[in-house]
Amino acid sequence: MAISLSGGGYRATTFHLGALSLLNALEKEGEPLLEKEVKILSTISGGTLTGVMYAQKLAEGGDYYDCFGKIYPLLTEDKLVEQALHKLNHPGKWRNNEKSRDIINAFAEVYNEHFYEGSTFADILDNQDCHLTDIIFGASEFTSGFQFRFQDSHDGGLFGNYYLNLCEEAVREIRLADAAASSSCFPGGFEPMIMPKDYITGPGSPLDQEWAEKGYPRTAVMDGGILDNQGIKGVQLAEDRHVNSGAPFVGTYIISDVSSRKMVPLPVPMLQHSRLLDFFTFQTVNLVALVLLAGLVALLVFGSAPVWAIVATSSLLTIIAAWFLLFFGVRGLIHQQVRKTFAGEDLPEILRDFGFLTNTPLYILAYLVKLRVVSVEKMVMDLFLRRIRRLQLSALFDNQNWAGRLQTNNIYTLEHAKGHDMSPAMEAVITLANTMPTTLWFSQKNKDDGMLDSLIACGQISLCYNLKQYNQQLRALKMDYRGSDVWSGLSATEKEVVDEMDRQLEVCWQKFREDPFWLLKEDIARAEKREGKPVVP
Repeated sequence: MAISLSGGGYRATTFHLGALSLLNALEKEGEPLLEKEVKILSTISGGTLTGVMYAQKLAEGGDYYDCFGKIYPLLTEDKLVEQALHKLNHPGKWRNNEKSRDIINAFAEVYNEHFYEGSTFADILDNQDCHLTDIIFGASEFTSGFQFRFQDSHDGGLFGNYYLNLCEEAVREIRLADAAASSSCFPGGFEPMIMPKDYITGPGSPLDQEWAEKGYPRTAVMDGGILDNQGIKGVQLAEDRHVNSGAPFVGTYIISDVSSRKMVPLPVPMLQHSRLLDFFTFQTVNLVALVLLAGLVALLVFGSAPVWAIVATSSLLTIIAAWFLLFFGVRGLIHQQVRKTFAGEDLPEILRDFGFLTNTPLYILAYLVKLRVVSVEKMVMDLFLRRIRRLQLSALFDNQNWAGRLQTNNIYTLEHAKGHDMSPAMEAVITLANTMPTTLWFSQKNKDDGMLDSLIACGQISLCYNLKQYNQQLRALKMDYRGSDVWSGLSATEKEVVDEMDRQLEVCWQKFREDPFWLLKEDIARAEKREGKPVVP
């Protein structure tokens, strides 16, 4: 089996934790299905926070309950943003002098201290006994325009990509926290991390040396969701390597995804024209300021006024002078940048002179800027990502080589699934989980509503339902990627495995009907027993 965990902030982190929980609760031959069958783990952005935690605990010899017992209290406390900003604003707390002092690296430092406790890829690379043969944390690099994969593959998958890649010695020093931060630093919210500067232990480190020896330029690395928000390509490449090396193909691929079903329409701001506001332009403001400046200078030179009036006049003069310096300074910088950008070209009249801007009413300029900002943000963060998702999923599901082996686990699967034997309590959990925005925090309302627990339960319930559907489709599927009838081609033992899985899924489903949080409660109890202390702060 393979599973990929999509991006989507804390919505993804917690929903996917629920998906792993369900796989861990199911059994095959007396072992958790998660450990028995899942060989490939591919994660993006918010899903990477969970994926890295799980991989780290496996490297320590632990299991799902160790992962849950660590990440659940951190999500409950929800102090990530507070701790990151505190570290950013207090130089004495910034202990890693190699790193850029910015927001995403502040998050990386908090991840390192509180989430992943200083672990590096050396810990994962040295752990050859865990059930995962491929661990892939996806990011995007801005030098060649391809995904950059922080990964451990038993059969030679590149760390990075074809154009920018690293050997094992260089990889060993990279902190898991930095991989998690790279995968989740979404555009607009964060700056890119810089390879190798933000990943090295110090000048002359193996990573620093190899990057320089290969002649790679400094490279910006950002959110993996920019190019592949479902982590699909990493799984496809991993299977290609497996098949080429004679290893088994992927029997079942679960794509766990928290992308919303429908796009929220862009709220277009409306422009209300005003004759009064039409008067206020940069030109008229500058003219008024110039007249006021002349009057104040004349008052200081020729008039006689008390000290307080002189002080007030001097303050106004300073403000007006500062305005002119700012206005003409910014205008000069814009002119300089335009000339630099269009060097040697015949500039259009509109770019030679910014008079049209100084004569445009300020409220219209504000409207134009606002409309551009919100539309570009919507295009980059929603339209493009949604289009990329559709293209990748369509290409995957249209590929006959994957027929009968794919199952999505969408957060919205049961959002409008009335009549699917769901209890009112289950419906309430699903509805609430689908209201969570893409953030790296829970609002106070989210906390009051129990959003964390509902997202985890939603991941468990949704995957339970989707696997039931998958098994039904498996029985009905006539042709698989090999061109044969799937169900009739299975042995009696293999059919019994599917039947047994159906029985377990039905038992889980009935328990969810009675109490949507029963499995979460079991996870908490088992983690507390493992830790010897409460996992809920």
